[in-house]
This record gives sequence, structure tokens and C-alpha cells, in this order.
Amino acid sequence: RFKKDKGSQEAAKRMQDGRWTRKQQQGDVAPARQRLVSVKPDHSLDKVVHLCKMDSWGAVSAAPLRVPGNASAPAASLLLAPEWLFSHFPYGIFFPAFRVCHAASWGWASLSPLEQRLCMPGFRVPTVMVHMAGLRNGQWGRRGVMRAFGVWHEEADKVAPETWVSPRTDRLLVAGPDMLRAGLASMSDFDAFAARLLLLGLLLGRRVVMPPLPKDARWAERAIEPRHLRAIEVGCGPDKQRVWLPMPHFKEPWCSGVDFLYEIDYRAVAPSIPPADVSHIAAASLRVAPESAAGALITMSDGATPPASRVLVLNAAGGGGGGGSPLGWLPIDDWKRNEWKGPFARRVRPALEAAGLENLRIVRDCMHSLATSRD
Repeated sequence: RFKKDKGSQEAAKRMQDGRWTRKQQQGDVAPARQRLVSVKPDHSLDKVVHLCKMDSWGAVSAAPLRVPGNASAPAASLLLAPEWLFSHFPYGIFFPAFRVCHAASWGWASLSPLEQRLCMPGFRVPTVMVHMAGLRNGQWGRRGVMRAFGVWHEEADKVAPETWVSPRTDRLLVAGPDMLRAGLASMSDFDAFAARLLLLGLLLGRRVVMPPLPKDARWAERAIEPRHLRAIEVGCGPDKQRVWLPMPHFKEPWCSGVDFLYEIDYRAVAPSIPPADVSHIAAASLRVAPESAAGALITMSDGATPPASRVLVLNAAGGGGGGGSPLGWLPIDDWKRNEWKGPFARRVRPALEAAGLENLRIVRDCMHSLATSRD
């Protein structure tokens, strides 16, 4: 119907008049702009404002505020907020600022404790309000970014238990540092690895510790760009890493609804875990139990039960499964159709139900999003 609407010829003629257009759009803004005054920042606050991107901490404008047509009314001054105050987080001016904060050139290690507080999640930046409307993937995408920065309170998840899947345990499944040294050529490869790791954690009744993305991979560099935002940089110095962000969706939780920890969070608690509570095994020493076997779906290659220690660390030693991945023996192709109908998926669902897990639609959606990833 809009194709037939050619509009008013008079309006079209006026729109071609640049002077008329500017007058309609600007009104009396131009005279008001001429009365603006520049306000220099209080440089005594330099140490607590945009420490890693000081060019953001520049002059702002102020304007007189009067009641039109009433010269006797009291006058006031209106401060025009700078760009960074309304910048979308983590886009806009914040994104390059955070990248500078985590860059080696910033010299984090030599700075004062006050300055080092900008390095999240080891520290918490004092924050009043964050504008995240620019993160156009709904509340779950925003929650994911806040979790990565360590400013999300886990207690908040308790208000929506129907959108959350967790083994509710302090038993952890950790991917060792050598698990990602081979077989990853793209973000979709990492997504497939994450899918297998999350699924294995649920089947073993453990909370997964998700490893960071490789530091030097070009695809990992692209993943942190705002247009993708599949990863984000956190930490400084020896703790600096790129953490994985689950595939976003505008309203459904997908993998954001499957409980896991980041490796940088695990580092904070690892020193308090006694060595006797940590077991190391090769990822390839696990297997899917034969369909004829009774009991657990995941066992050791000799049929034994995996170690029951509080922390189970998987290593790549001894090779792996398909595709060069140490977890390639764990199939995920059944979820490319987003159903529980494949031969392995039909075994996984009752195993998760027997473990007391609920909201398995979230697990299905998570596996589907990662198994079909094209990033």
C-alpha cells in the first residue's frame, strides 16, 4: 500500500528546500548553541574517571536555562551530559576504553590499587547505573556480559527457576589447559567444544568450568568485536583472557540458562581446594556406555565409574575423538534438528531426568544453538 502512496507534491517540493528543512528540524537550536559555555573537568578526579581512556574525560558544555517570555523568572544552568554518560554498554565509547584497560600497554601491574580497580572481574568498578539498551539480544545477553565481568549476583537467578538448569553442586568439571591446543579453527569449533563440555558436565552431575578462548587466534579476535560479541576480554596481567559468551537470543535463555563457571572465577577459588580433592584424567579415557549396559551413561573406558572427587580435570593426553577434539567421542549431531529424537539424544534425556534436572527444553535449545553454530 505504501508503493501507491506518492505523498504530497507540495511536501516533496518543500523537502527539497534545504533552508526550510533545517528550520523545521533545528528550530531555535542554533541561537541556543551560540550561548553554550565550556566547562572544564575537575582534574583532581582524574584518578577515578576513565583511567584507561583519559581523552574521554574532556570538557562538557553548559547552557543558561530560562523561562521563555518571563525575564523575571529565576535563571539556572543546564549541564549537557558528555557522550560517555549515555554510551551503550559494552558498545560505544566503553568498548575501546575497556580494550585499552586490558591491553598490556596500559601497564596495569605498575598502577596504584585505585587504578587497578578498573580491571574486572578481579575488582569491581563502582557503578551507579549501566545503559545496556544497545545490547540487542535481550535480557539473557545482558546477563551474560554482566556475568563475564563478575558483577552479576547469582541470587538473582533464583527468582526465575523455570529458566535455569543446574546440577546445584560444588563438584566441578575443569577443561585442562591442553584441551584447546588443537582442532579449533573457528568460533563454531569452540561452540561445538563448549556443547560437549556442558553436556558432559550435566551427565556427570558437575558444574563446568569454561576455558577461555585461545589468545592468538584470529577468529577469537573477531569474536570480541561488538558486531559479534561472542567473547569479551576480562582480567589484567597474568589473569587476562577472552571469555566465551553463549550464543545470544532475544528472549530465550539457550546456553545462558545452563549453569557454568568461567576459568577466571575458578582461579580465585582453586588455591583453597586441597590437592586431594582434585583428580586428573584424560578426556579420551571417558566413553559413552554401550546401550545394553545398565547404569550411568558416561563411564571410564574400562566401564568403571569416573572419579568422584570434588574437582575433575580433563586433559588432552592420550588423544581424543572425532575432528581432533579431545571430546569428539561425545556426539552432538542429534541436536541439529532441535529434538530429542536421535539415538544418543533419546538416551541423554532420561539420564538427565533421572539426575533430577528440570527445564530440559533449555538444554535442547542450548545444544541446538551450538551444534548448528556458523560463527
